[in-house]
Amino acid sequence: MNFLDKVKFKVYKKLQKSIRGIPLEAEEEEFKKSKDPAMTDYLELYKNYVWVYSSVFAISSACAMIPLKFYKKVSKNKKIPLDESSEVGALFFRPNPWMSSFDLWEWTFGFLELTGNCFWEVTYSEKNGRKRPVLLSPLRSDKVKIIPDPKRKIRGYEYEVNGKKIQFEPDEIIHFKYFNPTSEYWGLTALSPLQQSVIIDLYTMLYNKRFFQKGAKMSGILETDRSLTDNTIQRLRKQWEETYAGASKSHKTLILEEGLKYKQIEASKGDMEFSEGRKLSRQEVISGFGVNPAKVGIFDLTTFASAFEMKRAFYEDTILPKLKKVQAHLNELVFPKFYTNVFCEFDISGVDALKENLDIKTRIWERVLNCGVMTINEIRAQEGLPAVPWGNEPHFSTQRKQKYDARTGGPDRGLPENPRTEEE
Repeated sequence: MNFLDKVKFKVYKKLQKSIRGIPLEAEEEEFKKSKDPAMTDYLELYKNYVWVYSSVFAISSACAMIPLKFYKKVSKNKKIPLDESSEVGALFFRPNPWMSSFDLWEWTFGFLELTGNCFWEVTYSEKNGRKRPVLLSPLRSDKVKIIPDPKRKIRGYEYEVNGKKIQFEPDEIIHFKYFNPTSEYWGLTALSPLQQSVIIDLYTMLYNKRFFQKGAKMSGILETDRSLTDNTIQRLRKQWEETYAGASKSHKTLILEEGLKYKQIEASKGDMEFSEGRKLSRQEVISGFGVNPAKVGIFDLTTFASAFEMKRAFYEDTILPKLKKVQAHLNELVFPKFYTNVFCEFDISGVDALKENLDIKTRIWERVLNCGVMTINEIRAQEGLPAVPWGNEPHFSTQRKQKYDARTGGPDRGLPENPRTEEE
């Protein structure tokens, strides 16, 4: 942030009236309501519910697979790549002693998907009188507490682990969050509006489990004309359950005592037809996360061609916006505090599902170049690449250049200022 930006924000903060309504203490009721109390439950769903696990794993692993590249801007159209030996490159290549760069991004996007928030603890070291970040460590979102402030908006953070509360200054935490229309502090996860769908599906699974534990078909009832004592009823019930109840004990020969008759009760259609209901819940969950069926291994109505299109749509509609959000946060809110003219970009050139689009773009640039509409350096500027010494002259295809030379009387006459004629 340059000097003018600092002055501008300082003035704007004095004019901003909404910040004055922030509670002085984090214990204020309205502020406490903004944090979703079900965050820990959302994290548990990752362990216990297959479609949440599949969706979150698909997103977090896909994001972690895309490398983050760093650059130093030296002029308007020129940037220099920074490798792992640079200060910022080394920080993200090995963010802490316990994590690789892949782990960092998998944790980051995993927490973002499950809770709508991700918090990094930043550890600093003093160098030449300036603080420099040396470690980045993700924290569990459900254990973080934001402490508001009427002047700075955020006074700090509190992290509770094993009954101990650890205090952090605002600059010791980097907070990524998804949009939440009801809170300025906490992000919103897709699981929040999906709670009912998940609960219904979990109850369906529990019902099916109990149903098959007791038998895939209703065992029926035992009838008799005689009067049975309570002890006899208890003995018969226990004997029946031990011998015939459960799917593993089905199809055994039924032996009844004298006077008892077995009357079969057919299972109702609704008892067994949970398939459609579970499919609907499954579709709602994966759609809520922006994951298509093929990405989580569902190929009911999927061909090879449609699977490829689904994969491309997954990256374009789900992964790229998430990467762009994190990239913008780092470039606009984090890096300016520590580095000068340093920025980052996620490199999607290695994503196979997006290469078709890159091929199309390449053919368009090639056509524009061969027609003399743009120079090589103008195209490179559009792609955010540095200029090259040989890229300022117009470039024409051989066939087109011969046409122009013929019209102008030879190559030594040079290219015309306006090569189009009425014949074209």
